Amino acid sequence: MALVQKLHAKSWLLPLLGAVAACTGQRVDPVGRACSADKPCGPGTTCHLSLQICVPERVPDARPADVGPHVDAPRVDALLVDAGPPVDAAADVLVADTTVDMAPDMLPPADKDGDKVPDAVDNCPSTSNPTQADMDKDGEGDACDDDIDGDTLPNTVDPFPTSADVVYYYKTADQLLTDGATSGNWTANGTALCQNSYNDFYSVKLKSSFIPVSDYLVETRFTVQGTDPGAPSWPGPGLDFRVTGFGASNTSGYDCSVDLWDYRMVIGEFDPSDWHELSGSAKQTAPTSGPYRMRMVAKGNSLVCQLVGAVQPSTQDNDSTYPSGTVGLFSFHTKVCFDYLLVIQAP
Repeated sequence: MALVQKLHAKSWLLPLLGAVAACTGQRVDPVGRACSADKPCGPGTTCHLSLQICVPERVPDARPADVGPHVDAPRVDALLVDAGPPVDAAADVLVADTTVDMAPDMLPPADKDGDKVPDAVDNCPSTSNPTQADMDKDGEGDACDDDIDGDTLPNTVDPFPTSADVVYYYKTADQLLTDGATSGNWTANGTALCQNSYNDFYSVKLKSSFIPVSDYLVETRFTVQGTDPGAPSWPGPGLDFRVTGFGASNTSGYDCSVDLWDYRMVIGEFDPSDWHELSGSAKQTAPTSGPYRMRMVAKGNSLVCQLVGAVQPSTQDNDSTYPSGTVGLFSFHTKVCFDYLLVIQAP
């Protein structure tokens, strides 16, 4: 029989269409009324344009939620209403449903750090960083980047971790056995460089070819293993800077040290025949235990020696005796291990 044709006007057919409307669970008003594109149907009904009558709207099937993401393909469900003994073959009515399910059940994207940025595009997928800040544009977010400014210095040792520095030298201290010249009993302990003797003054100087400028910031970190109870004066380790020559007979320059008797910072000046103090901080201003992070800045005639950390004692002086030279590490009647040496452009 023909599936879709115009419905013959049969008064006995309207109750059947009403029954169909009741099955949908919707209020329909009125079913079977004549309609057209210009004469729409009432609530709960829709105009079947081929039949030109109002028929019930279809209620979507109730079914369990699907497990995975999907989009249902368009489908057509047919409700065939038997109009009773037909006057002719055209008396059968086809009510067509063209409902399309366009609301897929989607699983949320993975976001292990809970910062509302999906792991697939998160530049720190294991560390919350909703702003996705990436100062050096290396694809690794600042929240998890161990070198935020991209200047090759790890954040943990970088004097200015959010401002890229001009780096002249940065290596673990043990590399000074290759890159420098030593006096005394220096040994590598992993990546650290250690002085294991109390005897007098021992140093390791970086080769001058590594330092192309006279103004710079020098930094190191060290741990004191012990001090000489028989030292002739206060013991302490530190940094040498603007040093020329090498060996007891021809070395001159400045040093920055921590006095481990009175716990103060000291800037000294030395030559082959003498060492004397230029400036010093007040007593008991330095921590009594390490590790110590020491920084020295030489810029023009300005010399600054300080510790970096929660307590930051410092001393400074102006002197022009030695305008340039290399840098190094030293120990005076102290057993000590240094972790690294870095030299950057003076701020």
